[in-house]
Amino acid sequence: MNKFIEKDIRAWFSLNGFHEAESVFKQTLCIAKENQTSESMHNWIIQTTNPESWLGYSFAAILLNQCVWFANPYWGSNEQKQLSRIVQADVLCNDEGISWQPNMRQSSTTAQSILIATGGTSGKMRFARHTPDTLTAAVESLAQYLFKRAPEIGDFPFYCDLPLWHVSGWMQAYRAFHAHSQLRFADKSSAFEDCWVSLVPTQLRRYLDNNEKVASLIQSRGIFIGGAHCPPELAGRAAELGISLFLTYGMTETAGMIAATPAIPAMGDRLSYEIFPEIDLRVDNGSRLMVKSDSLFKGYNFDNQTEQHWLSDDLGVLDEKNITILGRADQIIITGGEKVLPAEIEQTIQKYLGLSNVCVSSIPDGQWGQKIIVLYENEDPIDEDYAKLKLRKHLVAYKIPKRWIHCIQLPYDERGKISSQAIQALLHNSIVK
Repeated sequence: MNKFIEKDIRAWFSLNGFHEAESVFKQTLCIAKENQTSESMHNWIIQTTNPESWLGYSFAAILLNQCVWFANPYWGSNEQKQLSRIVQADVLCNDEGISWQPNMRQSSTTAQSILIATGGTSGKMRFARHTPDTLTAAVESLAQYLFKRAPEIGDFPFYCDLPLWHVSGWMQAYRAFHAHSQLRFADKSSAFEDCWVSLVPTQLRRYLDNNEKVASLIQSRGIFIGGAHCPPELAGRAAELGISLFLTYGMTETAGMIAATPAIPAMGDRLSYEIFPEIDLRVDNGSRLMVKSDSLFKGYNFDNQTEQHWLSDDLGVLDEKNITILGRADQIIITGGEKVLPAEIEQTIQKYLGLSNVCVSSIPDGQWGQKIIVLYENEDPIDEDYAKLKLRKHLVAYKIPKRWIHCIQLPYDERGKISSQAIQALLHNSIVK
């Protein structure tokens, strides 16, 4: 049963001064009524660059118990083709407005859902299917974790500096709505004071180099850092400045965070995250993480996820109520018959060579099976012989990269994650050369 009530949505829009969102919301409900959308299930694709329009369209579709797909408005032709192969829109909401375009053929639909794109590390497009209940469970689990540290969590604004079509951005909006709190968008306000803020490591590093931003971050209620691995030195630097920072672990499939740890000035090399209440984490014999939670997604696209404990691609070690993430099973490199986790090498390079942004990958090799390659971001190329010599003190020989590729800037997506597709293109070009 949909727990969303129209007057509550309107009241939240009014609280935030979201006049455009309220107008879009009202218009969308009227168009839906004219087309009798509320009487049947349809696929709605939200694909607008305007945050307020996004809220108006999304909350209207959710209120109407529709199947809502969150699509990146900046996708190119390749991504749009992938999207069209997955779902055909009955209702399209983009920067041009809302268009009602029921398919001539029978459209595939599922129960009321919010489908959020997740490419994983493979780059293959798929959508994690959530419901209002799974999103609410994620909000409540985070609130329980934070309650012992900040009982007044719902009394302060939430700051959104991430795209609403990603789980990290959408959940900030959803938390604010659930708590009936203010939501501040980065394009309307640059002040973090008194806010709960969600950032990715790339944003944090950039902000720490700006004295004005640092002063504002210090005045925030807390900063959630997720979306990608946060180097311990970066988290420690923020903590030393007096910023209340929470390093988080989660994924689109769990509606965001399911574990976190407060940052301290002297962060260890390997982080242990405290598992949130109501989250059941286990590991299988291969150290792959298994998740059971009310916030867990219902399946990818139109498929159903029926396992009691969903098996993720993340590798971890459990210690009572804490989880240490080792890397991803789908990123394991096998070189010379030995299994290697890229994350271990990346973190070692970051710590001992002072390179903040690195990506370890591999290319096929006739002798080794896979040859370990590292792409690193730096103004100038480093002395590779010196780097290898220094790493030998901390890594076994087969883990030391055999090839080093200098980049002025590594390729990132809008979530702050290094783009696996772009990395593969760089490696291909490097091999061809």
